[in-house]
Amino acid sequence: MTARLLGRAALLTAAMSFASSGLATAGEVEKAEHRRLSEDMEKKAQKNIWAGVERSFQELLALQKSGEVLTYDDWLLGAQAARGLGDMAACKDRLTQALTVEANAESQAWLDEINASYVPVTLKSPNKDATATLTIEGMLFATDQRLAVEVAQKTLAETREFSGLLPVGNYTFTDGTLTKTFVVASGGAPINLKLVPEGGEKGSGGGGLTWAGPRVDVGGAYTLGLSPSAEGATAPGAFSAVGARAGVGVELGLSQNFGVALTVGYHNLINPLGEDEVVTDKAGGVSAHLGYGQLSAVLRMSDLWITAGGVFATGVATVKSPTDVVIQPEECQSADGIEANPWCVYFMESTSTGGTMSGRLTAPGATLSVGYALFDLGDGLQGAVSVGGGALASGVRLYPWGQVGLTIAPAPKRNK
Repeated sequence: MTARLLGRAALLTAAMSFASSGLATAGEVEKAEHRRLSEDMEKKAQKNIWAGVERSFQELLALQKSGEVLTYDDWLLGAQAARGLGDMAACKDRLTQALTVEANAESQAWLDEINASYVPVTLKSPNKDATATLTIEGMLFATDQRLAVEVAQKTLAETREFSGLLPVGNYTFTDGTLTKTFVVASGGAPINLKLVPEGGEKGSGGGGLTWAGPRVDVGGAYTLGLSPSAEGATAPGAFSAVGARAGVGVELGLSQNFGVALTVGYHNLINPLGEDEVVTDKAGGVSAHLGYGQLSAVLRMSDLWITAGGVFATGVATVKSPTDVVIQPEECQSADGIEANPWCVYFMESTSTGGTMSGRLTAPGATLSVGYALFDLGDGLQGAVSVGGGALASGVRLYPWGQVGLTIAPAPKRNK
């Protein structure tokens, strides 16, 4: 029995010794890797290869998770690498860590200089359709300050966001539509800016309107009346006519790029009567005077405006017959005739001036226009050249039209 107990004790002692030896071996591997990385950082730092120093430092940070403790020199080299790459926030953090390991007057002076020359800044541009840019007044002579600004500029251009340290100076932050200026002062408070209009943030009480104001659309239009869709209708055949189209209303920006517009207006077409034309197959003698209401969605992409929406028009259309054509009143007096041709609300026959058919035209439709802002008008308004068109659909025919004109609409608010 005693021999058996002694044997078990010997096995247990051997196992514990083996395990202890294994742990020591693992620790030695990490210590050796620590030494290798530290030496690699020193060699690359002597050659100013800061990207290489940063890679090795990141590997050292990974070793920390295995229990390795970074030295003052490790943290100092990491701070120098961050400065060489323009990341002054990381430089400050690593320098602070170095001073917690070992007090050093020179490093403390460097940290004090950073605190006096840099301020934490957070910038964000939500506009996905624009490139965010950052500029600073004056030339920066210090290499680390110039690198810090360049890194911020590159980061904003790529991600539209930046969070880090910026040197003292006067800055302009813009996405081409909205602009904010800010000042980084020595010892100043952290700065947090987002390129949104004043009152544009939720809960700010500003209603979230990016722009708001009157909208005016005016221009010449060319309208077609396609062939009647109802067989046997007493309506005239296909025709086309020039005219004018003008609307006035209000436009509201609901977000950075999206808004709505509500307008009312007037749309006409006039095609004079030609010789030897008859009322049932004519290209002339047609006119219409319509009032309309339009609700549209507006997409703003910097100076490019796209407007699309629905429209409802109502008014009077008139067809005039030649003087030598006699039209029987019953053509527009029967129930079937009136149903097929809404213009046959009433009919007059005159042997001297010709006959006239006139009636109510009511039709829903849709519109689409594209404009490009070219100039500013007073306070908060812009003018754009616009090209667009649409179509109205009555019970008898389709009325497509095209338009070239001028659009006046509110400009987005610009924060200074």
